[in-house]
Formats: sequence, structure tokens, C-alpha cells
Amino acid sequence: MLKWVETFKDFFALERNILVLGLTGFLATSASWSWQAFLPLYIQLLGADIVQLGIVLMASTFVFYAMQLPGGVLADRLGRKPIIIVCGLVTAATWFFVGIATNWLAIFPILVVSNLAYALYLPAMSAMTADSVSEARRGTAFGTLYAFGSLPIALGPLIGGFLVPHNVASEYRPLFFWSACILIFCSMLRWLLLRETLEKQITPIKEDFSFLFRGFLFALMIAGCLWTFGSWFMFQFSPVYAKLVLGLSNLEIGLMLFAGLIVGVFGPLFGKLSDRIGEKTCIILGWLLWAVTTIAWLYSKNALLAIAWYGVNGVVYTLQYVPTQALVMKLSPSKLRGRAIGMFSSITGVVGSIGILAGGMLWDIFGSVFPFLLSAVLVLPATVVLLLFVKKV
Repeated sequence: MLKWVETFKDFFALERNILVLGLTGFLATSASWSWQAFLPLYIQLLGADIVQLGIVLMASTFVFYAMQLPGGVLADRLGRKPIIIVCGLVTAATWFFVGIATNWLAIFPILVVSNLAYALYLPAMSAMTADSVSEARRGTAFGTLYAFGSLPIALGPLIGGFLVPHNVASEYRPLFFWSACILIFCSMLRWLLLRETLEKQITPIKEDFSFLFRGFLFALMIAGCLWTFGSWFMFQFSPVYAKLVLGLSNLEIGLMLFAGLIVGVFGPLFGKLSDRIGEKTCIILGWLLWAVTTIAWLYSKNALLAIAWYGVNGVVYTLQYVPTQALVMKLSPSKLRGRAIGMFSSITGVVGSIGILAGGMLWDIFGSVFPFLLSAVLVLPATVVLLLFVKKV
């Protein structure tokens, strides 16, 4: 039995920190994703039109990614663990205030603060993950954490579709309060169980980010910017498109999002695949197949096809996501991983948030289909950059 347990632990790279982050992330995400996927619909219920919705999503997403660089610096200076715990508590407080907001202007700054806290948290979590395992198992570790998060992300919208059947604000509010309580509990568990992985620095780390702007890592960042500018509109507006254009009910939207997200449980397998055939190959395959399945989803003739195509789209998204995280870490100096993932996420995320705003405007000017088609087309130049300028490492 013990040998079986050790084999299982080794297969999924379940070191102590990975297990703690994974289980607490599972609990917190299970609660929050009962409403996260429906957040654009909730903001519309509070009075926002499609352009105002785009502004809110763009601003909160911009802050989330712009602040990941400071988050990385803090994680490298103060340690991974304190950042993870404090940011979890701040995020919990913002969820409570989202639940008592009465209009979209009130929810605007709350979402900005919420995304700010999560932005500071994410580089610390990624750096702790990379620190906790050997390089040969890093893709598997990231895949395992992605799987821990993906199952509740998939189940959450399905549950939310049942809990908010009439799509009225009063149905959403208890979900915000419950999520805040769960996240506070998870933050306490992390405080008790996580082990700090950052070695104390005898001399201060020089604030030098030049390594990010040369070589393979810079080329990867350029390709990532093209990808996020096009793809993130799809991620933010797909529930709205499904509701207004495809005519899906809240329950059907929940099923659709479930199909697209449940496949994240295969993250460890994709991580192992990237460890074997290379991160670059997995990323390219993921991007190209994502573009094809996005177009197929757009023209779904019924709810069943929309759910099926969105599910396949989720598979290929996972195929590229896990290797991207692992490749950034591989191309970065070990003591600067927090800064590396923070800067990479900040730059690509800021570009992606601009894409969200641009997509909302393009929807308003050219119709609902155009920005989604543009998302698929932009995958091509991203792939070309990755093929030509990022070599295997």
C-alpha cells in the first residue's frame, strides 16, 4: 500500500506545498466559481450595457495583470508564503463587498481591488510551485495544480446554473458571502501548513529585468501578447454570446462552461506530455486547435453542439496553458522566478485586457461574431513568432 501511495505521489508531483495549495485552491475555487463564470451577466443586471461591461472587465483585468510584476518582486523579497496568505484574506473581503453592491459603478472599484490582491498572489504561488519540485517534474507539478483548480471551475458554473435559474441579482448575493467565508478558512490552512521555499538573501537582489527582454523569453512574451490580445475576449464574453446570440439558458451556459473547464483535470497528463515532447510543441498545437474550435463553437446550431465544441476548446486551451507556465520558469534564473512570471503575466495580461476592451467595442460596431473571429485569426502570427524565435531548451 505504501509503495502504491508513493507511486501516486510521484506521478502527480504531490510534494507537501503542492498538496496544500491544490486542496485549498480546490475549496476556494469550488465556492467562487459558482458565480465567477456568470459575473458578466451579474454586472449587466446591475445596469451595465455591453460597452460599460467591456470597460469594467478591461479595467479589472488590466489591474490583475499589471500588478503581477510587483507581486513577483514582493514574492522574491518577502517570501512566497506571506503574500499567499495576506492576499487571500484581502480577496475574501472584496467578495463580501461585491455581494452588497447595488449598481455596476459600485462594483467597479471592488473588482479592481479584488483582482489586485489576486495579482499579487499568483506569482508567489507559481514561484512556490516551481521551488517545491525538481525541474524534470515542474510541468507535472503545474499540471497537477491546474487540475486541482479546473475541477471546481468546471463544477462551479454547473452549480451556479442551478442556483441562479432566474438570473436575478438576489440569487447571486448569498454565493458571494459563502465564497468569502471559504477563502478565509483556506487562508488559515495555508498559514498553518505551507512551508516557505525562498532562501533568505544575504545581499539584496538587484532589480534587473533585462533578462526578460532578450533571447527566447522575450520572443515567448511577444507571442504570448498576440495570443492574449485575441483570446481573452473569447474567455470574458463567451457567456454573453451564448446567452444573447446562441440563445442558451443559464443552465445550458453552466453545462457549456462545465464542459470547457472539466478537461483541466487532465492537466497533469498535459504537463507530463510537455516534459516529454517539449513545451513549445504543446503550445503551438494548443493555439492552432483553439482557433479552429473557437470558430466551430461560434456557429453552433444548437445547445448540444455549443456545449460539445466549448468542451473541445477547453481541452486544447489546457494543452497550451500548462506548458507555457513551465517554459517561463525554465527560461528564468531560479532566484528571479517570481519576477519572471510576474513580468511575463503583467505584460501579456495588460495586452489581453486591452483586447477585452477592443473586443467589446468591435462587438458594438461590427456585430457579435467579428471579435471572436479576430481572436482566432491572431493565433497565426503568435504561432509564427513561437516557431521562428523560440528554440527548444
